[in-house]
Amino acid sequence: YCWGNNDNGQLGLGDSTNRYTANVVTFPINAGPIVKIYTNNIGLNPTNSYNSMFAIDNTGKVFAWGYNPYGQLGDGTTNNRLTPVQAGAGVWTGKNIIKVSISSGGNSVVHSSAVASDGSLYTWGHNDHGSSGLGNTTQFSTPQLSTTTGVIDTISMGSYDGSEYRKYTIILKSDGTVWGAGDNAHGQLGNGTSCPTGTCNSLFFTQAIGISNITKIYTSEVNHNQTVDNGGGFTAAVDANGFLYMVGNNSYGQLGNGGTANSVTNFFQPTG
Repeated sequence: YCWGNNDNGQLGLGDSTNRYTANVVTFPINAGPIVKIYTNNIGLNPTNSYNSMFAIDNTGKVFAWGYNPYGQLGDGTTNNRLTPVQAGAGVWTGKNIIKVSISSGGNSVVHSSAVASDGSLYTWGHNDHGSSGLGNTTQFSTPQLSTTTGVIDTISMGSYDGSEYRKYTIILKSDGTVWGAGDNAHGQLGNGTSCPTGTCNSLFFTQAIGISNITKIYTSEVNHNQTVDNGGGFTAAVDANGFLYMVGNNSYGQLGNGGTANSVTNFFQPTG
């Protein structure tokens, strides 16, 4: 069921009319029972919500609808979709997709990633900062198989720091290591480098340092104020012992390191 704002067809009901009560979403005939739903948290523009939606059925097929100017729905087009369509058809045939992530952000911060049960990683959508980790900045409207394997979780993210929308992807591998690709202006990839001027993006997935045996990853959602840095661009990880590690933007003390200096080299444990 879906309801609410529908300016880009994100409710999947065949039109762009807002709804004020719950309505049933109809999926293609080849869809099984839906078991997971994903959306991006976007509210930057008061006149447009830029929402995209994904759903996974019980066989691992992926369906998508809503906002799609950068191919982030993965259906091979850049057309907004008013009803669910199958994503990645012919690309991950036979794969069981277990997780999809789509970045938050304004109308220029939309990229996606997905993980299959065999540890395969797929990335697509907007890619000007190399957030797809494919070694280029090419925009793709269909999922692209990454050379990175053994992946069990992925987060596609965008943040605004007062000057630019910054796109990146953080992944967790089955061996407990964390990897990142894309923008690293605040050191949010945790790979030992930072890029204050926005010119040293990581076009491939690089390993984060200072952490191991990680079981959970989190990263900050986009800034909802288009004129100032509101603290986006940081990453958190939790290890098997329950210890928390942080890295990246710290303009409001969100890293818990006792100050407001960014941690731009590697993950650390908050103080206190």
